[in-house]
Amino acid sequence: MCICNDIDKADITIKTAVMKKICKYHKREGQEFHINEIVPRGMCFEAFSIAYPSALALLYNANMKSPGCNKWKIEQKETGLNKAEQKEGEITFQCPSQRNKVIFRMERREKLPFVIKKLKHGAEAVFKKFFFPVDKVHLEHDVSIKVVSVEGSCPQGHKIGDEYFLNTQDTEVLCPASFNSIYPFIQMLYKDVQVPWAKEKDSAFVHCPDHEGIIYKIQKYKNKEQIEQIQEV
Repeated sequence: MCICNDIDKADITIKTAVMKKICKYHKREGQEFHINEIVPRGMCFEAFSIAYPSALALLYNANMKSPGCNKWKIEQKETGLNKAEQKEGEITFQCPSQRNKVIFRMERREKLPFVIKKLKHGAEAVFKKFFFPVDKVHLEHDVSIKVVSVEGSCPQGHKIGDEYFLNTQDTEVLCPASFNSIYPFIQMLYKDVQVPWAKEKDSAFVHCPDHEGIIYKIQKYKNKEQIEQIQEV
């Protein structure tokens, strides 16, 4: 069963348990997220998990063109598009479902005028030479994820035109890189499968991708009332 089938009733929380260092997204221990707060609201978990690596690449100006993905085709009757050319800074991908096919298009969007971006790059180069590197790529780009085709009955209810954005700066939402790392273990707890190194079946500690970063505690509760009681304490 996909988490997206029952996301509003899911009973899992993710908490910043150990802070080895303060990061861009999380500044303190004990910051807690409910499961429906860890992906762009309304977007399928599985689709976002697939989208993240390519979305990150787009954010950092990777050249994503290859002979196998220069063009993509969607039925004209559904989207008005036919053999549309895949542009630079754009990726098309499909959700993993075999029966209910949803196609998304990711696009890198510029936020700064060309001159301002060049001045920013010059300032970053100077800062790097005399101090240390800074990562402010989120000031330059947004990455949008838009539904362009739906076949079958999507359990998440996606429809053509739905649009989501990769979180690049909201500190009240789980770091997307951390989501990409801990998502398989969220699935395990959701299906009542114990994480191999965990002492208990309903919880696990999982590290973020940064080796000096954060250890999260993933906790599955018996019901939503129990979650509310813990949050009130």
